[in-house]
Amino acid sequence: MNKENEMETIILTGLDTNFQSKIGKLLAQQLNWPFYDLDEEVAKLIRRLPAGQLFNLSEDQINQLMQHVLVDLLAKKEVVIAANSNIVDTHQNFHFLKNCEAVIIYLYDRFDSDRANYVATKIVDDRNLGSLIVGTFHLIWELYDERYRNISDLMVEVNGKKAEKVAKEIATFISLEVGEDDFF
Repeated sequence: MNKENEMETIILTGLDTNFQSKIGKLLAQQLNWPFYDLDEEVAKLIRRLPAGQLFNLSEDQINQLMQHVLVDLLAKKEVVIAANSNIVDTHQNFHFLKNCEAVIIYLYDRFDSDRANYVATKIVDDRNLGSLIVGTFHLIWELYDERYRNISDLMVEVNGKKAEKVAKEIATFISLEVGEDDFF
């Protein structure tokens, strides 16, 4: 890992449906740290806005809110945060993550897996990109994969593994990297 050996915050990220939240909750339990889902925390903040503002938020404003919430969560220390794929959608968030003090763990899947094809299709559908040729899925996958690899300190393949196994693998790796006494 390229971060200091003093681990204070972990961000789990990856493409949608790679179980960031489920794995994050399990990892947080093993570390005895609080768990936060970035999407849920942003939604809480948005719900506090006056009704008139709620429907007038631009995508840029939502991304700014996401970064604001992430800054607040990072200040808490010793937390596990789950963040979905839109965290790397903007250059501003990408550079923020690349330079933040958290350990970023990329939960990834191979492109040729059934889950990877499902995720690529979901990304296209969620962003109303319309019908695209099959090769476009691969391009979308490569774009996100490259972004995650550029910000990640650790990459963990989730392909076909149960969330419990992935969380245990991460916890084991962390205890070896930082020192078991710091965590357990």
